[in-house]
Amino acid sequence: MARDLDEHGAAFLKHGETSQSLTISDIFTLKDGSVTPVLKPANPPVRANVLYLSSEFSVPIA
Repeated sequence: MARDLDEHGAAFLKHGETSQSLTISDIFTLKDGSVTPVLKPANPPVRANVLYLSSEFSVPIA
């Protein structure tokens, strides 16, 4: 993920949805060049958020 950020920037903040019908930019922000989570309570509570990974990384993990 860090390498993808270095090579492509925080492009994932511009589009995409989570499983909670939020946009990625609702839960992450770019602050001083770093991706920072937006801290707020989830309603209903959830255990995880899923982020997009390019197939270069997701296929070996799968």
